[in-house]
Amino acid sequence: MTPNREKVGGGIEKIRDYSTGSRPPPLTEGRGTVSALMSHIRFMGVHLFHPFSKLIDKVPAGAIVAVVKREAQMLADDLANGRMQLEGEVHSILSFCRFLEASQSGLEISPVTLPMTDTAFYRKTTERLVNAGKLPSAAREHFDTVFSKPTLKLLSSVP
Repeated sequence: MTPNREKVGGGIEKIRDYSTGSRPPPLTEGRGTVSALMSHIRFMGVHLFHPFSKLIDKVPAGAIVAVVKREAQMLADDLANGRMQLEGEVHSILSFCRFLEASQSGLEISPVTLPMTDTAFYRKTTERLVNAGKLPSAAREHFDTVFSKPTLKLLSSVP
């Protein structure tokens, strides 16, 4: 099954909107399917996190890091070409990608405060990756240092 595409302009294609009741193509079919779905996410503008999180939930744990890195590359390209700004959901996704890269290489990164829903999702995803052996077990503690502690500190400072 090949995803239905439509021309958006400038040679760019996007996946047809499947919210009409038809099912999207399976994520395991064809090498470009995941990239095509991620391209669709980019066209959704400010609402990046929800479709991104749904995509990550659907891919096998072994593919998560590659999918997140690919999305980060596309976002970085959008930033470099002025199609997006580094704020909100873009910042969230790029921060999680930096965390994954740092966890795999054993490096530390600065703490980041993200919305609680993003933090909870990334925590669940980190657990999936650790359980699948794609991240070292130390990634759990690293996650808490990078994301959970800043969020809890922010919450405790609210009157």
